[in-house]
Amino acid sequence: MNAYLKCTTAALGLALAIEAQAAPNAALARQYQAILQDTPLCFEAISSRNGISQFRARGGHYDFQIGATETRVVLSRIESPSPTSEDSHRHQLSGTRQVISRSVRMRLEGADPKAQLNGRDVLSGKINYLRGNDPEQWHVGIPTFGRVHVQEVYPGVDLVYYGNQKQLEYDFHLQPNTDPSVIVLSFEGSDPLRIDEQGQLVIGLGDESMVQPRPALYQMIAGERKEVAGGYQLLGPDRVGFTVGQHNRDYPLIIDPILSYSTFFGGNGGDIALSVRVDGNGYIYVAGETLSSQFPMPLPPGGFQNHFGGGKINGDAFVAKFDPNGFGLVYFTYLGGAGNDGATDLAVDAAGQATIAGFTDSGDFPTRHALFPTIGGNTAGTGTYYTDAFVAQLNSSGSGLIFSTYLGGSGLDVADAVAVDPQGYTYVAGYTYSTNFPVTSGSLTNAEPRQGQFHGVYDGFIAKLAPTGIPMVYSTYLGGTNSDEVQGIAADADGFAYVTGYTASTNFPTTPDAFRKALNGYIKNTQVYDAFVAKVTPVGDALVYSTLLGGTNTDAGFRIAIDSTGNAFVTGSSQSLDFPNTLTNLEGITVGFTNNSSKNTDAFFTKINADGTLGYSSRFGGTKEDVGWDIAQDSSGNTFIVGTSSSSNFPTNHSANFIPPKKSTSGLYSVFVTAFSADASTLLYSLTLGGKNSDMGLGIATDPAGNVYIVGKTQSTNFPVVQALQASMAGKNDSFLAKISMEPTLTTVIQGESLALRWKGFAPEYILESTGDATASTGWGTVSSAPVLKDGWHQVILEATNSGALFRLRRP
Repeated sequence: MNAYLKCTTAALGLALAIEAQAAPNAALARQYQAILQDTPLCFEAISSRNGISQFRARGGHYDFQIGATETRVVLSRIESPSPTSEDSHRHQLSGTRQVISRSVRMRLEGADPKAQLNGRDVLSGKINYLRGNDPEQWHVGIPTFGRVHVQEVYPGVDLVYYGNQKQLEYDFHLQPNTDPSVIVLSFEGSDPLRIDEQGQLVIGLGDESMVQPRPALYQMIAGERKEVAGGYQLLGPDRVGFTVGQHNRDYPLIIDPILSYSTFFGGNGGDIALSVRVDGNGYIYVAGETLSSQFPMPLPPGGFQNHFGGGKINGDAFVAKFDPNGFGLVYFTYLGGAGNDGATDLAVDAAGQATIAGFTDSGDFPTRHALFPTIGGNTAGTGTYYTDAFVAQLNSSGSGLIFSTYLGGSGLDVADAVAVDPQGYTYVAGYTYSTNFPVTSGSLTNAEPRQGQFHGVYDGFIAKLAPTGIPMVYSTYLGGTNSDEVQGIAADADGFAYVTGYTASTNFPTTPDAFRKALNGYIKNTQVYDAFVAKVTPVGDALVYSTLLGGTNTDAGFRIAIDSTGNAFVTGSSQSLDFPNTLTNLEGITVGFTNNSSKNTDAFFTKINADGTLGYSSRFGGTKEDVGWDIAQDSSGNTFIVGTSSSSNFPTNHSANFIPPKKSTSGLYSVFVTAFSADASTLLYSLTLGGKNSDMGLGIATDPAGNVYIVGKTQSTNFPVVQALQASMAGKNDSFLAKISMEPTLTTVIQGESLALRWKGFAPEYILESTGDATASTGWGTVSSAPVLKDGWHQVILEATNSGALFRLRRP
């Protein structure tokens, strides 16, 4: 099992560029410059020295030369003479420009100089050197690599170099019981090293510097994340090591989350992914909207609907199922008619059946075993329709519908959320403008105002369907005499439904023990909203609890998650300076309202106890607009929130593997993921992700191993991709799918006379290796028996021997 020690060399001001004079005109020069600035760092093999391979990565202002035990970094910049007179701006600058270079050499003290150095992840691009007039001296077709791997640089330690945009990053992979103190780095050519107040290693180079962010250490033990103290330790003016606090040496030590994979997913039109789920075997399901009739990769055959139905605004709904690696599509299907259709949410049951909900104005939307086989918003033969909600369930292969139905009345209706409980019942929630929305008798009879009738400008609704889609267990409005919308829904094993959303109704139904009953009302003639959280009985006849959530300005709940004991966790957005704030500031993140203004929003995170009382609550974010769009929990009770932020100072922590996105224009959005411990006393990590244009994180899911899967929309051609199914953007905006990984744990189980080696089925990118010599620094080989995926575990069965073999998991 590998531990990870993550380091990043962030060379300040090292953007790839070319000079305008190098092109025929300034416009073309800028075009070339933009292309080069988006070029990721890659590695080429160079002539070996003393029979040992070396690799190189270089651009206009940097040159990284990598050997087995040392790396040389050369940084350069061009300086021009300064103006010397008041009218100097009217003339060309005189004088000669000069190149200023600084170099630093990083050596691994005590490392094995004969450690094997290999290029990994072969890239499609080649490098050609055409120097002079003699073709015999030209070097063409030199391969490039995404990573450089140094095997057993120290006993029990591998080293991997790779690029993240134009930053050089390197990981030390530590086997169990390997002491991190064996790793000692020394620097030649730099100013004396120092560690700043944030625990970052600062490598001074005169007027410039390189900064390596502080490592963040933790272990995963029995599914629970355990933080470990540690960081850099100066061993002299030019030497540095690593300190690690007390930890269980029988378990892997992990330093920082990593972006395991990330891919574009889109075609020739616009695409947006709104929801993601992971089943018990690690398969990943994504749903959303697509305007694309063609995709850059072949779509697998056999999907229920293999053609684009139509719609110029939203296009079709889609559902895609990815294999556990995220590299391959198991199925893809459109779902829609000639009008506009979209899937807003997704749920997956134990059998791998995907249930989606959303909206459609297509009179020919595909239905099967439908409660309502025809669209409700018919506009009297005009050929156009008001939007109806829909709910549909696909079989496990994506080749057919188990059921699909319209859901709505004569007005506009939209389903915002869907959930499926362990018994297979489907729960749908959204909003409706229909006064004749199909409600069942007796629904929420004790909720005032009476929920059997339409009350407001538009009302929220909740419906529960039997496992086959028919019959309807209950359907009810939820709201008061103004605007109300249900945005999120979850369901427990006993059939209770938990919902969140927002309301402008002063008479929204709340229960007597609600911790907030009074709506904000109006501020200076401006309508404002409160978030709400409610729990509904299994037959929909009563509210177990219902409470408003907010302050004196607008607040909205967007998604809700529940744990096994019935606690509810909500995220959304808040403009209220007095939004409930019970958490003290956590290390690495500021909680409480950070905008100091109600013009922007913060994300919020609130826990509602099983009895409906307030557990804890707080806002978090930066000084601009931050919104929490989705929330998920892992098996240890840790909570993960995904959203969007336009704040340049959104708080990040334990995120050394992620480069904060640089946006070219203010107001553009980045994706954020923020993770809280089970009791919200600790920030596990907080990171941002994106490229140079707007990127939105809209859906999140976890697996039992603590990995996080996020989806959304990107407009950035340089959105970071890793092991991508689709490496480049295909339309004006694409969906994306990304996985943020934790390291898996290898366990052994004696089964009779055999040995079972097991690890969670959510880490397929790892390979099982063994060695017969515990003292050897090399000689690890791949176990020949292929792992079998069953019940969420990868498992290899070996015959018991007396060989004393050791085993480990390793990321290639």
